[in-house]
Amino acid sequence: MSDAQAPFTERRPNGTGAMHLRFGFYLHADAFWPEQQIRNWRQRNWEAVQQMVATCGTIIDSYLDDATLEVPSDLTPWKHRPQAGRLLGDLGNGTLDAVAVGTIHHRTFAATPIWDVVALLARHGTQLWTADVNGPLLLKPDPADAAAPTRTRQNRKG
Repeated sequence: MSDAQAPFTERRPNGTGAMHLRFGFYLHADAFWPEQQIRNWRQRNWEAVQQMVATCGTIIDSYLDDATLEVPSDLTPWKHRPQAGRLLGDLGNGTLDAVAVGTIHHRTFAATPIWDVVALLARHGTQLWTADVNGPLLLKPDPADAAAPTRTRQNRKG
């Protein structure tokens, strides 16, 4: 386990010393997709995230920014989307340890670069996990390299 994950282990032990994180599941549905594709996207991402977090935590809330119901804009900062704003409010309340997404596509975080999202969540003591790498996206721990991100892959046995 990396040093970046250690605080989460210490805060949320499950009685066996293994980490037990409280996840928020975030998903963005694209306004340009047909309804069947949106349903399939939701289902595939939900299943991938459930599998990813099964051994280390629980999904306690879902945040679905459905651009089919709102005015879609790729230029809108992520934090201004309704459900992203609600998720960030929950981070401020300390109810989440990590945010989980399935597959990240170019509109997942709108006009906000993914590493800006990772840094924003880190300021709240929260990690961004993605099924794309089967674990958290972490910034390099060396302060001199803080602007250079790194990806990690958490290996699970099961």
